[in-house]
Amino acid sequence: MLAHLCAEDFNALLGQVCLFETPAFAPLAMEIKSVRLKPLAASPFGEPGRRTPFVVDLLGDPQTRVVDAVGILSVAGPGGHDVLRLDDVWISRVGAMGRGSEHAYFQLVFN
Repeated sequence: MLAHLCAEDFNALLGQVCLFETPAFAPLAMEIKSVRLKPLAASPFGEPGRRTPFVVDLLGDPQTRVVDAVGILSVAGPGGHDVLRLDDVWISRVGAMGRGSEHAYFQLVFN
C-alpha cells in the first residue's frame, strides 16, 4: 500500500490527528500539518510516471521520547473507523529550526 500513496492522499487529511503506535514507545497523537512535494528527490533512473517524492510534516507532543521509529500510523474517521492505516512506516523527528518548542516535529518521507 505504501508504494501506491501520493501527496494528494495526505492533502485530504491536513489538520487531522493521526496516531502513531510502536512497541518501543507510548502511542503518539500527531497532527498532519503539511505535505510538501520533493521532485528533486526523484531518481533520474526511475520509472516514467512514478509518483513525485513527498514529505508529510507532523506535529506531536514535545515531551515524547520518539526520535526515529517504525510503527503503525492510523487516522480515524467518523465512528472510529480507520480512514487510513499504514503499517511499517518510518517517522523521523526533525529539529524545530526556528519554530516554537510547543511541538515535536516529525516527517514521514515517501520516495
